[in-house]
Amino acid sequence: MIKNRAMLSSIMLSFIFSCTNFVNAKEINTSVSNSQEKNDNSTKTSFGKVTPIQKFLEGFTIPSIIQKPLTENECFQEGLKNLNEDNECKPQGVMIHSTASPGIMSEEWFKHWNKPKVEVGVHFFVDDKFIYNYLPCNFRSWHCGNTGNNTHISVEMCEPVGILYDEKHNAILEPYNPETQETKHKQDEKNTTKCTHKEYFEKAWKNLVYLCCCLCKTFGINVDKNADKQSSEQNPNEKFNIISHKEGNLSGIASNHGDPDHWWKFFGKNMDNFRNDVKLALSSGWGIKLDNLTIQKKAEKS
Repeated sequence: MIKNRAMLSSIMLSFIFSCTNFVNAKEINTSVSNSQEKNDNSTKTSFGKVTPIQKFLEGFTIPSIIQKPLTENECFQEGLKNLNEDNECKPQGVMIHSTASPGIMSEEWFKHWNKPKVEVGVHFFVDDKFIYNYLPCNFRSWHCGNTGNNTHISVEMCEPVGILYDEKHNAILEPYNPETQETKHKQDEKNTTKCTHKEYFEKAWKNLVYLCCCLCKTFGINVDKNADKQSSEQNPNEKFNIISHKEGNLSGIASNHGDPDHWWKFFGKNMDNFRNDVKLALSSGWGIKLDNLTIQKKAEKS
């Protein structure tokens, strides 16, 4: 599945980005429009009761979405080659992962993965503060080891420092108490902030929901495969367009991993909860269409 890196400098010159800002680290404008603000305000009831979306929005700040392409990464290089051959990925869904690398936040993955011979790639990383977009969404990301690479936008949820795994690094050691665990975030060289894992999780969860709302609006993705009727299929990929790595494996389109359920379970969350939150947020006007998530091939001269 993963091919050796070829010399692609000449190929790279034959392409233009849909926006040249994608070449450099760039923050997408994710400010809420006036119409969306009105939509959010309209969720208040005439009796002054707090609606589900108002409760969900408590303490939420729209995260920065920063584009920083992994141009030296094998997956990015292969994506350029596939673009030249008209062999692009056409996103049909979103696959959610959890990193199983405690303490490595979204911005740090760039230095780990933006290198030759790194044969793994993910479209987005999410933590409690930021969302980083490392690969164009029409590039196949190497995230699940099967055909899901061809069809799904990949999103990794970062895990805070302090989580202990077993020797095989595939299960969190219990007892694990997110109420008492603390994680530190480096704000600058002098100051740090602390929060519990539960606080971190809730913020990262909302950021993940927000990103999925944006991706659904950008690529016309419905949470359910058929929004008009309930599917009788047991295969998660036949029922939903937003699935986890674990559900991808159960559906035969991803390798044998258990994320993100292996971590979410400690907070009483699962993929059904996540999909329900995405649908609730979308129905309340959450999310915006994002520009410049793909790279376009330069038109050939006639």
